[in-house]
Amino acid sequence: MSHVADLRETGWENHLKGVDTVFHFAAQNPFPHATWKDSIASFDMTANVFYAAVAAKVRRVVFASSNHVMGGHKEEGINCNDAKMITPDTDPFPGTKADVPSKIDSTPYACAKLYGERLARSLGKLTGGRTSFVCLRIGWCRDGANLPSTLSYAGGAEEITDAQKK
Repeated sequence: MSHVADLRETGWENHLKGVDTVFHFAAQNPFPHATWKDSIASFDMTANVFYAAVAAKVRRVVFASSNHVMGGHKEEGINCNDAKMITPDTDPFPGTKADVPSKIDSTPYACAKLYGERLARSLGKLTGGRTSFVCLRIGWCRDGANLPSTLSYAGGAEEITDAQKK
């Protein structure tokens, strides 16, 4: 079963009644160069879906987060020789900055994803686990082979088109 509508609007509870699992992979702008305005809209979408899922007693919500939630660790001036391992216990540090091919600062995008993770954790606890949440920190996926040699310093595609920036 699927429904197409604007996730920025509330009132999704009726669409989710009887649903076992919700996959929430939507965003206002799903690219790391999203503006603060885009990111606020994305978080509102996430909150609307999460609250509706809890109200409808959905068993599980799967949320597409991002590796950019941890991207700030790359910005600490760490080089390959003294880099520390990021583990499940490492605190989030949102944002990745790069100048390839133009200036990119993923902090707004990353913060929206981190806020979604935190809301998921809070709602999971609030429901006593009746609605569980799985947050996937997804990296960049390209068409074809996804090899280290095909990624830029920012951890993404070599080029971000003008159409994607709008």
